[in-house]
Amino acid sequence: MIKYRTVVIDVDMKSKSSMSSKRYQIDIPELRMHIQSKLEEYDEMGYDLVEMEPLTSSIYNSSYTQAIVMIFKLREE
Repeated sequence: MIKYRTVVIDVDMKSKSSMSSKRYQIDIPELRMHIQSKLEEYDEMGYDLVEMEPLTSSIYNSSYTQAIVMIFKLREE
């Protein structure tokens, strides 16, 4: 079995329009559901979450979260 697993969750923005003020705002409820489902999925497979970090990008002097990286380690039993 694989000892470590890396999962990347793409962050969906509230608006794809470059003219919208919500262009770089994260859809929090949807992101929360994605993270929760990955935690449950990998827990059932016998993995523990080791680390979770955002991947950030910048455009026009503004930073935003582009994705979330989750690293899981196989549980030692």
